[in-house]
Amino acid sequence: MKSWRKIILSSFITFGIVNLFFIEKTGLNNLTFIVGALIYISLFLYFSYHQLNQENLSYFTKNEYLLLFIPIIFFFGYSFMFGFRNSDIIHVIIYKNIDLYIFVGYFGNIVYYSLANLYIYKERKSSVNHEH
Repeated sequence: MKSWRKIILSSFITFGIVNLFFIEKTGLNNLTFIVGALIYISLFLYFSYHQLNQENLSYFTKNEYLLLFIPIIFFFGYSFMFGFRNSDIIHVIIYKNIDLYIFVGYFGNIVYYSLANLYIYKERKSSVNHEH
């Protein structure tokens, strides 16, 4: 398992460097973000399926699983937006003066930080219960 981690990590770092210097060069490296998000989501789904296949249903209620789930909405939203490689799409007006970039950003951040606060709350609550 550790060898797969090293292979995936070194491949991603190599791709990120190649993308930075030879493919996209400047600005936000969309491809690096999308590839990183796809790797994370793929590994998340693989390990979730593995736990489900072993019928370890209690894993899905653990705080660790919540922590791993937190970035999924963030990655989905921004990957779909950056995946089109069209800067005009982020300026599409959804409602009044709210464009797609703002909408996805607010929605992703609200979900992200709500889940992060839930994780912190549950972690603090479990640490207080262990002290008594």
